[in-house]
Amino acid sequence: MITIKNYLKEHKAQVIKAAIWAFVMVAVFAFFYIMKAKNEFYVSGLTKLIISGCVLLSTCLILVRIKLPKAISRIVEAVLVIVVPIYLFNSMEPIINDMVDFVPKARFYNILILFAIFAVLFGLSQSAGIAVGLGSFITYAFYLIDYFTIAFRGTPFVLSDVLSVKTATGVMGNYRFVFSESMMVCFYVLSLFTALALFFGDWKKGLRERLITAGISLVTGIAVFIFLMSGNNLSKRGFTITPFIPLNSARSNGFPLNTLCSLKESFIKAPEGYSSKAVEAIMKKYESGSSEAEEPSFRPNIVVIMNESFTDFDYLETVQTSKDTIPKFKALSENCVKGTLVSSIFGGNTPNSEFEFLTGCSLAFLPAGIVTYQQLISEPLPTIVNFLEKYGYTSSAIHLYNPEYFSRNRIYPLLGFDEFVNINNTTAELEFFYDYAWDRCSYQAIEQICESPRENPFFSFCITIQNHGGYWHQLKDITVTNAHSDYADDYSSLLKIADDAFADLLDYFSGVSEPTLVIMYGDHQPNLFDDFYDSIWAGCDYTDEEKFLMKQKVPFVIWANYDIEEKDLGTMSINYLGPAILEAAGLPMSDYFNYLNNLRKTLPVISATGFIDAKGNYFTDPNKEEYKDLLKEYSFLQYNYLKGNVNKDFYK
Repeated sequence: MITIKNYLKEHKAQVIKAAIWAFVMVAVFAFFYIMKAKNEFYVSGLTKLIISGCVLLSTCLILVRIKLPKAISRIVEAVLVIVVPIYLFNSMEPIINDMVDFVPKARFYNILILFAIFAVLFGLSQSAGIAVGLGSFITYAFYLIDYFTIAFRGTPFVLSDVLSVKTATGVMGNYRFVFSESMMVCFYVLSLFTALALFFGDWKKGLRERLITAGISLVTGIAVFIFLMSGNNLSKRGFTITPFIPLNSARSNGFPLNTLCSLKESFIKAPEGYSSKAVEAIMKKYESGSSEAEEPSFRPNIVVIMNESFTDFDYLETVQTSKDTIPKFKALSENCVKGTLVSSIFGGNTPNSEFEFLTGCSLAFLPAGIVTYQQLISEPLPTIVNFLEKYGYTSSAIHLYNPEYFSRNRIYPLLGFDEFVNINNTTAELEFFYDYAWDRCSYQAIEQICESPRENPFFSFCITIQNHGGYWHQLKDITVTNAHSDYADDYSSLLKIADDAFADLLDYFSGVSEPTLVIMYGDHQPNLFDDFYDSIWAGCDYTDEEKFLMKQKVPFVIWANYDIEEKDLGTMSINYLGPAILEAAGLPMSDYFNYLNNLRKTLPVISATGFIDAKGNYFTDPNKEEYKDLLKEYSFLQYNYLKGNVNKDFYK
């Protein structure tokens, strides 16, 4: 006892470190158990034993310091820097990946990437404890981020998502985070490895040893990244991002390798064969002179509503609900142009649907996982906004949420909007569904613009927020009867509220004397989790491709408070919506919009989810012989629009 007391007195610093360590370990355990109480995930007796053992052993390793031969310390350090990445991948990957489609050879490359991270950290810190600790918990954190990104959005995490971190943290309180037993075990085993590395790595290095250690570690780690990122070293081994079904490539590649692929493929490159001369030839081919059209005598107001996560359950074909979710929307027929849009996104990244509508561009030709507002736009672009302003329209964007999310406060002026009505400056009466303004509040902001004194017609682009996930509010006004899903019930009930609010808005504009077009479309479908889709499609023989496409469809309507020809435009992608609105309004089009309107007749769907031709054939290969030249022309025109400088009047 005296010996223990003396040791504790002589090693106060270690005692304090061990006490802090033990406190953190217990606090994390308490956090996991709070999550367990909320979500009722199972924790076995063996897991409790493993956690208790890891906490006890790691605390002792932090507390006790024994001088060991340097040779042993060096060997153990090296072993840990190699072994921990192997454990980390084999423990965390199955949490986010069912491993059914995982390519066996990808295991080596995933572990190699993690090893390279640990080697670089070891070279920089000269401490195995720091390298193992930082490497383990940074990787662990990113695995959790990927896990929840897939759960909430239905698509894997890619590095460009870092740009959306502010938006993500702003809405994360509206989602339910469900942890698992495996996550608990992995955290505490990694803690034990870290303590072990700190214990064996407690030796002083001379300058020569430090330089040698740093040199070998850094060169090794950096060499791995250079090798994997250089040329086609990844793609020729079969590791790429599948832009049309990104979750498939994530499951076949593994998270670390897929993340590296996303970094490699996140830079916009000129299409193969692109040149200024080629773009000029394409423009000459499609020039119609429409850009020089005289100012139209008839100019209706144009109100476009992109309704958050708005869709029709009929697209999923087998869903049964206690009541119809959007009966009023479906009943619209008089003075309407209706149809279906195939969205390039699912479950999130709303600005990408805004971008496709406003610019006429398609995500089909952009890197998978891109966040267009934050990665693409740094200077003014010609859009439908400033095209309408050319004919005297005033313009406003409306989004009753934080204006900084997805950098909208920076982007909207670059897209041509005169004003941006947001949660900070609106005079509409704000009422919230938890953190989100009801649709009716957004529509009141539209009505205020309509009623404001002005001499010219107006164009208003409103992005609602009411239907944003997560759907854990226990609304039960409408329920899904062939699947047990609180999320689906909650979402169904919100759809009915959205339907009623839109009907009220149309009633308002029915009484407005000024000719007005009101357009509404959904930005994407919500992700209602795999158990919901498994339930509604149980016993069906849909292919994965068919299921994927069903989850990308959203409805749209172009409604007028005056006589227009009723049409059903069928299925098309969001990039065509702008020209379709201009056509319904009887307004002229730029050469670019005229080009798109004609292209729609041959390829009505060109999106990041694939292509559909006029015959209804779905395909994902842009080099399909019948259409490769048309798709190449579009990709050239789009790249020039975004990055080139050839005849920008073509787009205006």
